[in-house]
Amino acid sequence: MESVYSPVQKDRATFLETAETSGGSLTHLEIELAPGGGNSPHYHTAFTERFAVLSGQLGVMVGGTERTLSPGESAMVERGQVHRFFNATAETTVFRVELRPASAGFETALRIVYKLGADGGTTAKGMPKSIFHLAVLSTMAETYGAGLAAVLTPVLAWIARSTAGRRARADLMERYGRPAEDAEPESVKRYG
Repeated sequence: MESVYSPVQKDRATFLETAETSGGSLTHLEIELAPGGGNSPHYHTAFTERFAVLSGQLGVMVGGTERTLSPGESAMVERGQVHRFFNATAETTVFRVELRPASAGFETALRIVYKLGADGGTTAKGMPKSIFHLAVLSTMAETYGAGLAAVLTPVLAWIARSTAGRRARADLMERYGRPAEDAEPESVKRYG
């Protein structure tokens, strides 16, 4: 299984199932979310998202309602619904995320933004510092900011389609877009 780690956010994402392995039906991730970690309000245009807590406490805000999930509890986010997750505790939270249908673009954008952060290309909150990188990754993941950030959505789409945006995408894909070399399934490693 492939894992990516963000030294900026101190979060680890492990790909349990991808668009490729599920035939396009499911992206399934396990996230280890550090204390104080989380993301800003956003929405997805191409998939639903389900969070299921394995250990610790996960704060979620879905459609303006905030709650805390404990192990065994889950929350569903419909396509287009504004949401966020966060860890307000002093301990690491482990949870699973399911995207339906699968999103190869989201998977690639996640790999890129974690690796970009390791190279100093993101803010302390994990947002790309470059407007070109932000535009490319937002459109690739079909994930957009909510609230005041929503006014940027058409601008980001235009930037991503521009010549400079296409160059930024090609550069990001070349440098960060491929799965880790050691991401072979365990069965291949053992019996390959």
